[in-house]
Amino acid sequence: MTVIPFETSSSIDAEIFSLFWILLAAFVSPVLSRLTRGYVPDVVLLLVFGVLLGPDVAGLASTEGGVALVSELGLGMLFCWRALSLTLWF
Repeated sequence: MTVIPFETSSSIDAEIFSLFWILLAAFVSPVLSRLTRGYVPDVVLLLVFGVLLGPDVAGLASTEGGVALVSELGLGMLFCWRALSLTLWF
């Protein structure tokens, strides 16, 4: 059995805590957008949640460890999706 040092365990807990708040914001923003009947778009709510949960205001979400990996994967998926939807005219 491997014992995880205390520092590593707490950093893993902090990353999971950050991912929890990010995923919660991702699931709550479309619900709030539908409750406002589309007056406030999803993207605006996601940006507001990002500012509020980020390290400068509440400090609940950070961009370290697993969050940075998920961010890079999401950006790569966005670029691939956009590239697939292009229509090339030659």
